[in-house]
Amino acid sequence: MANARGCQGEITRLMNKEVQMQYAERLGMDLPESLTLSAADIHTLQWDIFPCIVKPLDSLAGNKADIHICASRDELMQSLAASACSRFLIQRYIDRDFEFQLIGCSLDGGARVVIPGFTRLVRQPYNTNTGYLRYSHISQLDFDCTIAERYLREIGYSGLFSMEFLRGRDGRSYFLEINMRNDGNAYCVTTYGVNLPYLWYNHCVGAESAVPQIDPRHYVMFMPELVDVRNIRRVGICRWIAECLAADCHASFCLRDPLPFFHQLYGMIAAKVKRSLTKHG
Repeated sequence: MANARGCQGEITRLMNKEVQMQYAERLGMDLPESLTLSAADIHTLQWDIFPCIVKPLDSLAGNKADIHICASRDELMQSLAASACSRFLIQRYIDRDFEFQLIGCSLDGGARVVIPGFTRLVRQPYNTNTGYLRYSHISQLDFDCTIAERYLREIGYSGLFSMEFLRGRDGRSYFLEINMRNDGNAYCVTTYGVNLPYLWYNHCVGAESAVPQIDPRHYVMFMPELVDVRNIRRVGICRWIAECLAADCHASFCLRDPLPFFHQLYGMIAAKVKRSLTKHG
């Protein structure tokens, strides 16, 4: 199974964003100005960089609903007060050119790292990187992946991963975080032609498999339809439907097995109706 140096509990420690930033800083990665804060110290907060983004310091202690972009101190204080998290990470909100993500597989503690390509968001969601995106060959990205490989060797990680960056308008690639698991966007890599979970499985059972060589011009479009549907008003229903139908892969819908999609859709509609009835009842 996935591990970091074979030590029990090490991945949990490495999921702490403060720990991740320490490794990134040690390796010379670009980082946005940041501050860690405990809930007990909210009222003594000294922070004057806006806009900023606030998120749980530990991924296990919160979720995407706890991530907020704040334009003022009042908004920041409201976001902190409304959260049930005990520790936070506050960062300068980068004036972004685009957001990209490296999805890959690290073998033997980073001795061999497979990063076939990268995602680039077409539509930026509010507080997540799971949006309508394009997955392209890694050669199409102006970024030195050896820094990501060094990071994986430094932490001794073996397993599936994703590493997130923001390309600022200043041309710098800011490290955001690493997720030590099979990423929610990872199906686009399989559609692209590289089955990373199968590669990891084969490695674990001692049956090594070669990484397919993909034409650098090849790319796939990935549509997380139940997340991106909220953008219909923004882009227009005709364009959204056309993009959804033309996408090479989807997060939920599969023509050969559509029931999970409809079950998830039913859950979303039921939750929205329940919130509406509670609000007006």
